[in-house]
Amino acid sequence: MENFAASGASSSQSPDWSKESVDLQSVPTLRVGPGGSVLLYNFDLHGEARRAQLQTYFGICRQATGVHVTTSCFKVWRQNKKTNAFGKVIPTTPFAQMPSGAPPVRVFFFDDNLDLHGAESDPGICNLRDTHTAKFVSFADGRNGFTRGRAGRHTSILHSTEYNSVLVKANILDAIEDKDYFHAIIEAYSKPGEKLIVYMDVNSTIVCNDSVQSKDLSASLLSTMFELMVLVPRSPFDFGWGSCPPVSVQKRCSLKSLVKDLTINDHRAYNAFFSEANCQTFLNDLINFADVRWGDADENMTPTDFVTMYSKYLQTVSQGIDASGTAQSWFRCARAMQAEHLLMLNSFGVDTRKVVLATEPDETKVLQLCVNYELWDKRDVDKFGEQFAEPA
Repeated sequence: MENFAASGASSSQSPDWSKESVDLQSVPTLRVGPGGSVLLYNFDLHGEARRAQLQTYFGICRQATGVHVTTSCFKVWRQNKKTNAFGKVIPTTPFAQMPSGAPPVRVFFFDDNLDLHGAESDPGICNLRDTHTAKFVSFADGRNGFTRGRAGRHTSILHSTEYNSVLVKANILDAIEDKDYFHAIIEAYSKPGEKLIVYMDVNSTIVCNDSVQSKDLSASLLSTMFELMVLVPRSPFDFGWGSCPPVSVQKRCSLKSLVKDLTINDHRAYNAFFSEANCQTFLNDLINFADVRWGDADENMTPTDFVTMYSKYLQTVSQGIDASGTAQSWFRCARAMQAEHLLMLNSFGVDTRKVVLATEPDETKVLQLCVNYELWDKRDVDKFGEQFAEPA
């Protein structure tokens, strides 16, 4: 923390990133965790101070190296129907406005929930903001220089020729199968000499176990598979599950989105859904009304195909993660980058500390940043503090 001085960019003009210091001392702080053991820097990225705070936040990210943490504000996103404009704030800068005296910066954002439509009002998690204006930057294919790319079996990428952004709809199965997954994507979409800022989601992006939703390894895998499996109705039909009221299925969709629609008013039913037995029964019932396919494949998937694929993936997953459920490809990426670049864990959840402890031997080096802490739900506040109750 001593690396950040108190002479940052003014909020009344475009930031000068050629300066070697940023005003971290101007950022409001609070103490959280047992006995106030954790110093938390709180940024207002959703309120009236957004522009100045965004510039300070980006300046810190531009200068920092190693592994650090940003905990975003889930409540704001949820209250605004989980649209991009209220999701995780990701700074971006037009190439044309980068100062010539500063090293070029490339921003990456990895998240399994990234929506590829890219408009401000679209359902999605990426709140891409111009560092000069704080205005939302559409990342739809064909807008603002963004075009699509691919990696692995299931990963989609949006990268721009106008902005310094590479947005990756990550897939935990790809991340586990390829131990160079993250680093290979970063190398493919960056240039030598650039400072790299990598915003990295945690659950279902680098960690297979999702403790927030009480998912174990098997449930996380099943949840991921259901997101990749597509149902194609032979004709419109109504479909029910357990005590959940039936929903009307009119068009193709992922199996996971159908599960979410069915359990929209029953959070417990959703959390309990992803067991092997439930998924098999669900699939057996569903194929009476619709064809089921794996991703973009043209061939229909049978319940036997599903069981075989699940068994193979479960073995691959169990061999490709550590005891905390973290993909080995994350650790390879961290080892290759943390000396010169920034890896910023960016999560709505409370699973960041276990990744920090598994990655960075000295936890005191890790900046804990958060977004609009004053707006968090009490549940999120409590869970965030509780993670620090565990010994390092």
